[in-house]
Amino acid sequence: MDAFPGSPPSRGTIILRMDYGYPAPSMADCREVDLAWVPLAAAFSQDPGGEVLRLHGAEMLLAWAKTRGGGDLLDKLRSSAAKRGLVMLCRFPRAARELERLMGEGSEDPRFWETPADGRVPPLYEDWKSDPRLLRIHLQQEWLTGAAAARGG
Repeated sequence: MDAFPGSPPSRGTIILRMDYGYPAPSMADCREVDLAWVPLAAAFSQDPGGEVLRLHGAEMLLAWAKTRGGGDLLDKLRSSAAKRGLVMLCRFPRAARELERLMGEGSEDPRFWETPADGRVPPLYEDWKSDPRLLRIHLQQEWLTGAAAARGG
């Protein structure tokens, strides 16, 4: 696993696998698109110039890649990576590895970075120690979404 690069790629793909509760590393000169809130078409609808495209919730790309237009989607992602760089943030290891495989087909292999597993409590939870109810709600949400992902949901 490579150490996280402090700046976005000028070319190529970086896949960041972030555990729930960890902030995404900051990067300058990126156009941020959160796929949970913004339609994928909007990520490609405007020409970002030289800005690196940074996609949050990249797991969603796996479902879209299986649709009829999935090949076009992967071509657009690879083209964006080759021209100006692409950063994909996702939560689950299986999704990150699948994205790594898909993005590496027919092009240079993406760089992969993962939240270090050092046994610490995620920073988000450290902030909520004084509010046990909020902490419990988020831990329950993390468990439910993690279980759904393990089942392929």
